[in-house]
This record gives sequence, C-alpha cells and structure tokens, in this order.
Amino acid sequence: MEIPYTLAPGAYPPAPASPPSVSLSLYAAEEVTIPTFSRASVPTGVSMAIPEGAMGSLGVEPGLVTTDTVNPGDSSEIIVHLLNTGPTVTFRPGCLVAGLMIHPDPHARFIKVDELPHRLP
Repeated sequence: MEIPYTLAPGAYPPAPASPPSVSLSLYAAEEVTIPTFSRASVPTGVSMAIPEGAMGSLGVEPGLVTTDTVNPGDSSEIIVHLLNTGPTVTFRPGCLVAGLMIHPDPHARFIKVDELPHRLP
C-alpha cells in the first residue's frame, strides 16, 4: 500500500519503527512540554492521504494517552493530542511522539440477536 504524504518546513519524515514493530514513527515538529496530568497537542508537520478502506491509529509511550485516529479522506496535519499521566515530558523537534499503525477497515456488520453464545467462535 502506498500512502502519499507531505511535510511542513522543518518537519521530520515518518520512518519505519525498529523491528519487530510494524508501526511508522512520527516525530514532533516543534517543542511542546506537557506537565503531569495535563493535556497538550503535539504537531508532527506530516499530512497523509490514507486511502479509502484503511485507517490509522496512534500509539504512544507508557504514561501518555491518546485516542487519535487518522481517517481516510482527512489529509490535514497529524497532530497528536496527549494526556500525560506520568512526570512532566518535553517533546523537542525530532523526538518520537507516536507510532502510526495502518489498519484495513473491515466494515463489520452488527447483527441483533436474542442471546449471545457462551463462547464466541
């Protein structure tokens, strides 16, 4: 799968994470400090055109929380919205901020039933 992307001036290109990880590393484009139990947004300077039929999810280091996704058709800059539950952290330009995983969209069908099996297959 090829995913086109653009970079803002001074931004760092996404790069494959170290094996055995299958994610793509995203880096901070500017300095952001997040105190303990605070929220902040960290720009990456990367915009992607994820194709229809796929989506991206972001993973972060322990002590940080994000629920960000990258949807097909949204080619705006990827900005990582974080909640810091650990000690104060500072992201400087070029620091790893998140791992991006690309997932196929399974288009799950939800079926109402009267009773669920005791054990799912």
